[in-house]
Amino acid sequence: MKFPNEHEKQVLKSFIPNKFTLMRVSHEKINRFYTDLWFLKSKYGVRYLIPPKTVAPSFFLCGFPRSGTTSMYNYLNSHPNIQGSQEKEPKFFSHEYARGMKYYSLQFPKVKQNLTTFDASQSYLYNPFAMNRIKKEFPNSKFIVCMRKPVEQVISMYSLQKKNGREICSFEECIDQEIDRVKLFVKRHKSDYVNPWASGISIPYLYVATYINHIKHALTLFKQKQFLFISSEELFNNTQNVVSKCFQFLNLPDYKINPLVYRSVKHENMDDELIKDLQSYFSPYNSELQNLSFEDKKKKYANETLDITKELSDTEFLNAKKILERCETISN
Repeated sequence: MKFPNEHEKQVLKSFIPNKFTLMRVSHEKINRFYTDLWFLKSKYGVRYLIPPKTVAPSFFLCGFPRSGTTSMYNYLNSHPNIQGSQEKEPKFFSHEYARGMKYYSLQFPKVKQNLTTFDASQSYLYNPFAMNRIKKEFPNSKFIVCMRKPVEQVISMYSLQKKNGREICSFEECIDQEIDRVKLFVKRHKSDYVNPWASGISIPYLYVATYINHIKHALTLFKQKQFLFISSEELFNNTQNVVSKCFQFLNLPDYKINPLVYRSVKHENMDDELIKDLQSYFSPYNSELQNLSFEDKKKKYANETLDITKELSDTEFLNAKKILERCETISN
């Protein structure tokens, strides 16, 4: 699915005033050429041409947007035995897998004893293809997943997108477009390379926040013991205990961290009825998530193979009919 479409062109024009930059990011081949020959080589230097032997990531911090992953990244990175990737979110497995593992290795430090490294890309868990790629390359990895109440997460993510100029539609319009946005998201991410500029535009908000479907998909690929789930509320209210739990999960000695000062994004005003509709929409998914007993359900989910190569209407990770019904309710 070619980027940008007509809607995305309008979005790009709204926050990229420079015509040359706009032309570059709108043309995939030109953008990749620029990235390869200028940005990457100036950033990595000789390492880009001859990648050294580096430490492979031991775990992934792949929670959901606006759910505390940035704070968790900083807390984990403060441990003397942990070092995060050079970029907080390389998005390699969701956007740049075609570049190959040697390119990915540039994100990590040279081999060093007793060093644990990690990748904190939020997009991996809700990307229908990224987790399969991680399974192929790092089948024994661990995952720390940060989650937030889905209605809060959706509103916060939408508000940030509006603030950054990457969302020009009203929230109601986004809900009306949900099905089309999901189709676009799935078709684009089938590719091993996705233009990074496309990732923050036309977000399917409801799809991203339907956590249970993404978790069920992950459980078809990895064992339950490879996951640690954290709520953003718990992280905010009981920071040291939560981070210590993460260190224990990673088999590392405990370490006292300095809690960060949280900066909230001013939320867009939402109609009370709209919020109630969102709560109603997410309610059955939340109930299933709360009732999820991994030991009891793991075998069941292991048999629920998700055929993500089919069209949207045939996939199990999204019930399009239910979302369409909710969209009609909300828009009316």
